[in-house]
Amino acid sequence: MLKKIFGRKGTDKEDKMMQEILKENYVLGVKSPQEDTQKQSVKPERIAEIDVLINGIKERSYPLFPGRLLVGRDPAQVDLVISELIVSKSHCTFLVSPSEVLLRDNSSTNGTYVQGDAVEELRITEDVLVSLGRKGVVQLHVRFLKNQESESAPSDTLFG
Repeated sequence: MLKKIFGRKGTDKEDKMMQEILKENYVLGVKSPQEDTQKQSVKPERIAEIDVLINGIKERSYPLFPGRLLVGRDPAQVDLVISELIVSKSHCTFLVSPSEVLLRDNSSTNGTYVQGDAVEELRITEDVLVSLGRKGVVQLHVRFLKNQESESAPSDTLFG
């Protein structure tokens, strides 16, 4: 599935997530008997936001929608570019579902940390501060949106 979309083979978890996202975000239907069947895109719902902090100063915010978000230094490889030398070309990946976010380190040189602990993969279900590199010069504050908290979360998650 991911090979068709992104040009690389995905893991089973990524493939399952992408199938679910495609199923949720695109509807095939008939508008009226006179019109041809056509694909209508449904605007995906924003799940969370990432605040990019450099030396503790908020530089910008980036919305998280269901799907995959690659973070790193190389604009040719990633979606969210952070031009700091401590950040690897392709540093980490956020896989976003409607109920949670999966953070995965992409074998970065300086590592990905949450609360001082190095993480290879971490399921995120609440607000968290992610450091790119041990020193914490570059941080990503993942903030879930309030309207998501009030809705009941599905019992089955995509990363279970």
